[in-house]
Amino acid sequence: MSGAVDGAQIRERICHSKLELRHQIGMSAIVATGLASSLAVVILLGYVVRNHVQLRRLELAGPTKRSSHFFRTHVDFYMLSLLVADLLQGLGAVVNIEWIRGAECYCGSLCKAQGVIQTLGETGVAMSTLAISIHTFVVIFFSWHPPTGVAGARIWGSVIGLIWLYLSLCVSVGFAVNQKKLRSTPADVAREDFYAPTPFYCWIGQGYLIERIIFEYFWIWSTALSSIVLYSILFLRMRGYISVDPRRWTHVRFHWRRTSSSEMSYVTGPNGVRLQAMATPSGRLVIKQETKDALKMLYYPAAYTALVLPLSIARWSTFDPSSPPELGRTAAETPFTATAIVVTIFGLSGVVNVIMHGPTDYANRARRG
Repeated sequence: MSGAVDGAQIRERICHSKLELRHQIGMSAIVATGLASSLAVVILLGYVVRNHVQLRRLELAGPTKRSSHFFRTHVDFYMLSLLVADLLQGLGAVVNIEWIRGAECYCGSLCKAQGVIQTLGETGVAMSTLAISIHTFVVIFFSWHPPTGVAGARIWGSVIGLIWLYLSLCVSVGFAVNQKKLRSTPADVAREDFYAPTPFYCWIGQGYLIERIIFEYFWIWSTALSSIVLYSILFLRMRGYISVDPRRWTHVRFHWRRTSSSEMSYVTGPNGVRLQAMATPSGRLVIKQETKDALKMLYYPAAYTALVLPLSIARWSTFDPSSPPELGRTAAETPFTATAIVVTIFGLSGVVNVIMHGPTDYANRARRG
């Protein structure tokens, strides 16, 4: 009986996490960056829709060199997935307004909703960024020409479909765990809900470390690490220390000295533009100088790594899988300053991606037709 009482007391502490003034101030900064990211994405997508409608009217009125199709390449659709995830991540931060207003983060429907949105947004951003990173690497390193039309749609459609299918399964598992909790015995009552105050805002609870790793940490850290590794290899490729036979992509050669030749050719870049490349005497192509548009594709994973690195350092500093979860830890007992700073920085993801992509990119595409 006493165990059940203790469990109920712990659950009460978890489900009613009191916030101090310093917590409210720090979380206000998190809300501000989340709101800015959400607005930036909405404005960009609104701009795209408006231009699409206007250019579609021009097409219907008569022949025009401008095209109303803004999403043409694989990267365009990966970017759309990234922006949608950025929007969800920002909206998840905006929910913190309720916790700030009442100086308390509590269990309930809103808490579960924030946990779901945070999982979809943060993991969606990581997986979409990873898709851009791998696609850019394969196109540039192996001089791959991504197929267009139906064949191309099968590729980018499968990638995006798998991303959001995985995210949907993550959410489904969360709700399944919550339903199981409703049938839990009194001895289990101390274990928190799957989505619960952690303790400043709602996310996957402290008692579900494995789920945290599988549903989010793995993808965040994999994306950051993959970006560093892949673009280090790309740097050597572009500098001429690595060459790939364009006729047989498995033939990769390493050179102690940079490959040099005056014969220039071109390959297709990851966003559909031409890249200047250098042909070696054996017929291999070494990318020498990328156009400005193609370089932009390298910015997204680099920016993501820069934004997520402080968060990863903060999480790793407290990451100890061997220690039992501190289920009853209150907000006052949890380090907050570092958390507020790194989460605020991470919340700028949407703003940074919109700035790099920008309305001018779509305007230039429309003019090029």
